[in-house]
Amino acid sequence: MNVVREMCDLLEKENPGCFDDDSKTFIDLYMKSGLYPAEIVRRLYASPKMKQKYPDDSERLQHIFSKQVYGLAPTSIIYRIAMNFIFGFDTSHEMDRSPVYNGFWYKQTE
Repeated sequence: MNVVREMCDLLEKENPGCFDDDSKTFIDLYMKSGLYPAEIVRRLYASPKMKQKYPDDSERLQHIFSKQVYGLAPTSIIYRIAMNFIFGFDTSHEMDRSPVYNGFWYKQTE
């Protein structure tokens, strides 16, 4: 988790305010554990500017998951593992986990 935090710190250092802008998008092209997208979601969710623009917590999360953070998993099993981690960061909000309502997908081989 430390490496992920350092990655996000570096991203923010090179792109000041990137977690405050509701038009910025982020993608993990080969998602495995879900740590990287979860840290991005956490930072966007906690941003004072995002809180000001989306004062309702559920609305803010819905915006983040549907318009800002994306991830691609190589298999359905890894997808489910990552989704449990990503959506588990805040259990006080129930989120629709289907790809129709969020930006996370996996390669379907069945």
